[in-house]
Amino acid sequence: MPQQVPTTPTAQTPSRTARRAAAAAPAAATTATPGTTGRPRASSRGRRPSRAAADGYDSSGGLLSDGDGAAPAAAPATGSRSARSRSRSTAKPTTPLAAATMSPAAPVVSLGNGGGAGVEPLDTGVLSGDEPLATGVRQRGRQRKSLRFAPGTHSPGGNATAAVSASPGSAARFGAAHDSASAPMSPLMSPRAAAAYGDISAGLEAFEAEEAAVKGFSSEPPPLHWTRRVRNTALIVLVTLPALYFFQVLQGGPGGCSTAQWKAPLANVWATANGGGLASLLSMDLWCALGYQQPLLAVNLVFFLNIDVLFWAVSLLQGSTWLIDPFWQIAPMMIGLFYQFHPLAVTHPLRSRLAMGLLWIWAVRMTHSYFRREEWQVGAREDWRYARMAQRYGRRSLMWALVSFFAVGVTQQLMLVGITLPLLAIHTSPAPWNPVWDTLIFLVAAAGIMTSLTADNQLRVFMLENQKRRQAGLDPILLLDTGLWHYSRHPNFFGEQLWWWALGGWAVLLGQPWMLVGAAFNTLCFFPITWMTEARMLERSERRPFYQHYQSTTSMWVPWPPMVGA
Repeated sequence: MPQQVPTTPTAQTPSRTARRAAAAAPAAATTATPGTTGRPRASSRGRRPSRAAADGYDSSGGLLSDGDGAAPAAAPATGSRSARSRSRSTAKPTTPLAAATMSPAAPVVSLGNGGGAGVEPLDTGVLSGDEPLATGVRQRGRQRKSLRFAPGTHSPGGNATAAVSASPGSAARFGAAHDSASAPMSPLMSPRAAAAYGDISAGLEAFEAEEAAVKGFSSEPPPLHWTRRVRNTALIVLVTLPALYFFQVLQGGPGGCSTAQWKAPLANVWATANGGGLASLLSMDLWCALGYQQPLLAVNLVFFLNIDVLFWAVSLLQGSTWLIDPFWQIAPMMIGLFYQFHPLAVTHPLRSRLAMGLLWIWAVRMTHSYFRREEWQVGAREDWRYARMAQRYGRRSLMWALVSFFAVGVTQQLMLVGITLPLLAIHTSPAPWNPVWDTLIFLVAAAGIMTSLTADNQLRVFMLENQKRRQAGLDPILLLDTGLWHYSRHPNFFGEQLWWWALGGWAVLLGQPWMLVGAAFNTLCFFPITWMTEARMLERSERRPFYQHYQSTTSMWVPWPPMVGA
C-alpha cells in the first residue's frame, strides 16, 4: 500500500531531496531578478539583521520590520551545501506572510533609517503573487530579495513616500492623486514593482504640485546664520556709499565742490572733462555741475548707476534680487534728503517739515514692516513675484538677466524717482502756506499712511493667529475679511496709493502738476501687482471658493461697504 503524503507539511522533517528542491526554486528566482548584487548567502544564528532592513534600500516582495517588533518575513534558506546543512532542524509550524490581511499586489510600505534632516525615508515594494508557501523548514536565513539596491542608492518611491508622510494631511492628498494607470519601466524593477512605482510617481506629481503652491504662501522666511546676516547688512551699507559720497561732495566745503565747479557750464564740462563724452562721468567737475544745476537729472543718473546697474550685477552674482526690497524705503528717503539739503533749495519751512516728517514716518513703517515680515533678518528671501519670474525664465538664463535689469532696476527707478517728484516741487518753491489746501493735503497724506499701517497690522495679527492655530493642531483661517479688509481686498495698497497721490497734491498746489506722473505710473504698476497677488490667493484649492466670493462682494482697493447677497 503506497505511503500517503501528509496533509500538513510541517508535521514531520522533510527529506534531503525535498529540502534541496525547496531551496533551489527561490534561489533561481533571486538570481534572475535584475539589480541583485552578489551571491545570496544563508545567515547563521546570531548574524546581524539584513542591511536592507536597516538602511531602507530593500524593495523586495517581503515586509520589512517597522521598528515596533514586527517579525520579518520568512524566506527559504538558500546558498551553498554547507549552508543548507546548517539549516537542518526539526520542522515547526510557520505563519503565511500576511495572507489574510493583504492582497498579493497591494503596495507595502517599509520603514528605513537612511533619511536625512530627521525624516526617515520610506521604501515601497509589492507583495509578490508567487510567494512560496511554507515548506515546513525552519527558516533562519535572510529575507528573499527580489530587488536589491546597491548601497548609496535609493529605491524607487522611497523619497516619494517620505515626502507624503512628512506633513499632516498629506496622505489624503497623495491618495486622491494616486490614480495613474501607466508606470515607467526601469531596468532595476520587476514589472510588478514598476507598476506600483508608476502609481506612486503619478500621485507624487500631483502631490508636489499642491505642496509647491502651499509653500508659496509660507510667511516664514528661511533662517539665516548670523554671519550671513552680517554680510547682507554690510552689503547694504557698501552699496549706499557712492550716493552718500556724491551727496557729501555736492554740499561744498573742504573736499567738496567749489563755487566755480557748481556754476561751470554743464555742456562745456561734458565736452572737455577727461576728454569729453562718457569719460567725463569720471570727472568731479561734471558731477559738481550736474548736481548743482540739474538735481533731477543727477538723481536719475546716480540711481541708474548705483541701483539699476550695481544692484543688477549683485543680483546676478548672488542669484537673488533681495537687495531692492530694503531699498524701497531707503531710496525715497535719500532722494528727499537730497532735495531738502540741496544748495539751491528754497521752501516754506512748515510745508517742508510736514512733508519730510510724513516721509520719515512712511519709511520707518515700511522698514519695520520689512524686518517684521522677514523675522528680523536681512536678505532672507526675495520678493515672491521676482522669484516666480526668475523661475519662469530660468535663473541663470540670458533672458532673465535682461528681464531683471528692466523689471527690477529700471522700473523701480521710474517708480521711486517718480513718486518723490513732489518733494522737488516742495523744495524749489517758497510759496506761502495755504491754511485750507496745505492742511487738507497733509491730512489726506497722513490718512493714507495710517491706513496702510492699520491694514498691515491687522494682516500681521491674522497671520500670528493662524500660526498659533497650527501649533495647537487646529485648521488655519483661510481668509481675512475683518477690519479694513472687510471693506477692501487690498486696504494696504489703497493706503499706499492715497499717500503718494496726496503728496502729489502739493506739486499741483505749487504749480507743477506734471509731477503727478510719478503717482500715476506707480498706480499703473500696482494693477498687475494686485492681479498677481489675487491669482496667488486663488492657487490653493481649499481657499479658492471663499476668495472668489470675497472678490464678488468686496471692493478691490477703495474701502466700500461690501455687497450683500452677491
